[in-house]
Amino acid sequence: MDPGRVKAALAGAKRMRNTAEGTVKAQTNAIYRKAGVSGRPQLLSLFIEDLMDERATGARPPVPKDKAAPPQG
Repeated sequence: MDPGRVKAALAGAKRMRNTAEGTVKAQTNAIYRKAGVSGRPQLLSLFIEDLMDERATGARPPVPKDKAAPPQG
């Protein structure tokens, strides 16, 4: 993705969430780190792989315990 489009996407997220651009960058970096990827293209490929696996097997793959969301309570 070219730098102009990245900047526009960050600006849009900033406006939509009413937060600073630095906050949006920090939050997206935290998402990438938790997913074990270095950026948006790798994160997208994880989603695509997951969808392909689900379509091939008819079932969702299990979520590793260290990646699972904490219980809601």
